[in-house]
Amino acid sequence: MKKVLIATLVLIFSALLLTSCGAKNESATITIAVVSSAERAAGMLTEAYKVKENVKFSTEITDAEQALDSLKSGKADFALIDRVLTDEEKASGLTETAFASLKDAPNSMIYIIAPQDIGESAAGFRDYILSSSVSDILASAGLVTAGA
Repeated sequence: MKKVLIATLVLIFSALLLTSCGAKNESATITIAVVSSAERAAGMLTEAYKVKENVKFSTEITDAEQALDSLKSGKADFALIDRVLTDEEKASGLTETAFASLKDAPNSMIYIIAPQDIGESAAGFRDYILSSSVSDILASAGLVTAGA
């Protein structure tokens, strides 16, 4: 009886061990719709963030209207565009945050546009790119932090 109990326990522990080894550590995928003036910065920021977090990125280079359409339809988690939102776009649940401006044209702002119900992974990346720790990355991409 003792041998049967030990054999059963060994089988149970083996099954648990194999099950836990087979679990995948899947990462989230964040999709960003980006205007061309923010393309270089988006690429550099996503590469830097991947070092910190287990996240994958998909970037769609487009114009502001198509970026907003991708955001509204759920194809993108957020957008980086070069204009403010209209009142109608804000009423649809989108928010804007000034992100950066071109070094050579400080009045040309880039805005982060996000839905009010932004996902956790996308919100983490958004918070990262709004932090002061990315100013060197922005400078390398020809941008300066908004308000700098």
